[in-house]
Amino acid sequence: MYVEDGIYDRGKSKTNKKEAEKIAQLVFEHFRDHPDQSLGVIAFSEAQASAIESELTILRNANSHYERFFQEGAYEEFFIKSLENVQGDERDVIFLSVGYAKAADQSLHYNFGPLSKARGERRLNVAITRAKYHMKLISSLKPSDLPDVKVSGNAGLRLLRDYMQAATDGKLPISMTNHSELEFDSPFEEDVYSVLTNLGYKVKTQVGCSGYRIDLAVIDPLDGNKFILGIECDGKAYHSSKVARDRDRLRQQVLEGLGWKIYRIWSQEWFKKRKFEIARLKDRLESLRHLV
Repeated sequence: MYVEDGIYDRGKSKTNKKEAEKIAQLVFEHFRDHPDQSLGVIAFSEAQASAIESELTILRNANSHYERFFQEGAYEEFFIKSLENVQGDERDVIFLSVGYAKAADQSLHYNFGPLSKARGERRLNVAITRAKYHMKLISSLKPSDLPDVKVSGNAGLRLLRDYMQAATDGKLPISMTNHSELEFDSPFEEDVYSVLTNLGYKVKTQVGCSGYRIDLAVIDPLDGNKFILGIECDGKAYHSSKVARDRDRLRQQVLEGLGWKIYRIWSQEWFKKRKFEIARLKDRLESLRHLV
């Protein structure tokens, strides 16, 4: 959600009051419309989290009808936290407030707190994976406000820009025509690719951008501009690394939210039960062809 009149008060409060007001309103609307879904709010900074809390307090004082949703100690109770303080918390729905925006004079400083620091992209990954079912991104910036020349050297800002673009467009910012070379992360991926092509399918490799790449994307036989299936090839590292699991969980959530159908192949099963896994993959593709 784009907050058109959001202004970042960089010199004084270091908050975005209009964006905080909008999120407070969205919190009340959520509890009105979806009382059975738990909710959490994540802000990029402590200052913005406090600003949202203040605006929410104003609404709560004016309307006590929803006070039961703010009780402490309840199962999956409502929370407002900064990007740095969210770790194991999960809720059905998460509102993510960027906060940082242009100043009143329309200048924009590309220092987005913890996101701009080393490993800032990991903090964003953690934040996005806190939503079980739905993530709403609220920002007073557009993707075009974060051009390549400003974010190319910062992984956190680049990932934010790509995520904002995906949320704005409702699709990955990719083109079917700009990626013709084959790229494989492992011999395992290359083997799966060979099987797919032997089955008669056209396949793109490493489709997407930044943290949202799909290992193998199968082109719709009836429409060369569409994909019918995204395939993720997971090796041993996935089973042993929590970071890898969190990364892939984020990626799958984003992709499925954008309409992709994701199919995961495990390397150990692929090599141990090759014929069975190939048959399973073939059946999955044929079932999708009947749906299109």
